[in-house]
This record gives sequence, C-alpha cells and structure tokens, in this order.
Amino acid sequence: MAMKVVYTTINGVVVHENRNGVERNYRPDTLGNNHSELMLEPLLG
Repeated sequence: MAMKVVYTTINGVVVHENRNGVERNYRPDTLGNNHSELMLEPLLG
C-alpha cells in the first residue's frame, strides 16, 4: 500500500504535512529547526 504525503512550504521551510489524512503543522524556531506543533487526525465517523 502506497502512502501519500503532501508538504506545504513557505520560502523553502516546511510548515505543513499531510500524511494519509494525518495533518501536522510545523513552526520553525530562531535557529531554523522545525518543531511539530499540532497533529490533527481525521474524525472516524
């Protein structure tokens, strides 16, 4: 089974990732490192 990953970048910095419906937002620190801030999972009905 193949995984689908979509990255959103701004000025070459990854700010959002969607991996098979699991979304993560990233925020860079002052040194340019990315840290995961929030993980959003879809609600299973």
